[in-house]
Amino acid sequence: MHIGNGTYDDTNYLQELLDSGKRHVYFPQPEVCYTISRPLLIHSNTSLVLDRFTEIKLKAGSDCIMLKNADDRSGNENISVSGGIWNFNNKEQAPNPICTNEGREPFMLPNKSEYFSDLYLGVALRFSHVKNLTLKALTVKDPATFGIQIGFVEYFTISDITFDYNLGNPIALNMDGVHLDGGCRYGHIENVKGTTHDDLVAINADDFASGPISDITVNGVYSESCHSAVRLLSVHYPVKNISVSNVYGSFYRYAICISKFYETEEVRGSFSNLVFKNIAVSKAPLLPKYGVGKWITCAPLHIGENVDIDVLSVENLSRHETVSPVESIYVGENTNIGVLSARDCVQHNLLNHSDYVKGVGYKDDINELRERNKDTNDMPFLVNKGTIRHLNFAGINTEETLLINDGTIHNQTVSY
Repeated sequence: MHIGNGTYDDTNYLQELLDSGKRHVYFPQPEVCYTISRPLLIHSNTSLVLDRFTEIKLKAGSDCIMLKNADDRSGNENISVSGGIWNFNNKEQAPNPICTNEGREPFMLPNKSEYFSDLYLGVALRFSHVKNLTLKALTVKDPATFGIQIGFVEYFTISDITFDYNLGNPIALNMDGVHLDGGCRYGHIENVKGTTHDDLVAINADDFASGPISDITVNGVYSESCHSAVRLLSVHYPVKNISVSNVYGSFYRYAICISKFYETEEVRGSFSNLVFKNIAVSKAPLLPKYGVGKWITCAPLHIGENVDIDVLSVENLSRHETVSPVESIYVGENTNIGVLSARDCVQHNLLNHSDYVKGVGYKDDINELRERNKDTNDMPFLVNKGTIRHLNFAGINTEETLLINDGTIHNQTVSY
């Protein structure tokens, strides 16, 4: 045997360590890297530790998850994973199975129970039905879709995670960082970094596993030329008590999104008690390698159609824009917000300065924005097409239009 030489299949060796019954399992530093060909299974009451840059690589053609909890249907508890570079090696696996036809037609699971099967979804690390989960100080490299996916997990911490992504197989699409599915609560996500080609953090109550999501904090999201920082999704189940703070970088779709996946009026998304604080973001150029879509026209804070939000607080939103004059906050049609509060925010439209090139590559999109924004020829702070019961502005620093209202606002307060 030549364990850890980069070519030998180390799956049995590593699984024997995980099956040893020891509470603390250490994968020794390999000569080159470990190679695995099937999922590693971690049991309850187990702490798995790797040196920070020990690499585990998925063997070509394995088409499987790299690491998951052993009892993902009946449940596990007290699992911790620390360290390592988890290399999914997507170019040598089957292509992204979530989207077909060059990424234009979404793939949906035939049955939600398939979430707990070994159906190939291109995910690197997945955990379901775990109580007390810790993932920290590790890198996920080149998954076909999601880096880390969890569902029905309670009391969890995901911290100090780096996502090192190529441009996908076959395209840069559906490549989330941390992807929360339904049934997650009491969780903390902190210090996540890297350029992902979907949401760096997704909080999705109705996606691959459906159920309510509540009581989640996200603190520290850092990226440049990324698809998006944080997405909140609700269709049948509510998303509530979510705090997102300290988001920094540039994003080619949106920075934060609140929406449904299924855009139908019959079922509405439900969100409660959302707090976004210390958000310093701008638009990034939508390059051809990132796929298709007029994403340059999505606001950094995008609220979609047909959703209900009781309270949304936005504090210390800072935007210095050099790419697109789209509004900073957008509220979609047929959306109801009880209280929308924005305070101590600043935006600067640098597209009008000679130091910056105006609208490079986005002539049609920029013209569309001008028309949508009533030919104001500036970058509005808020565009509303929904219904807001109470709108509170306090300390908004902008030289341009504060509000374009194509919907209904019952009460509005502005203070400086």
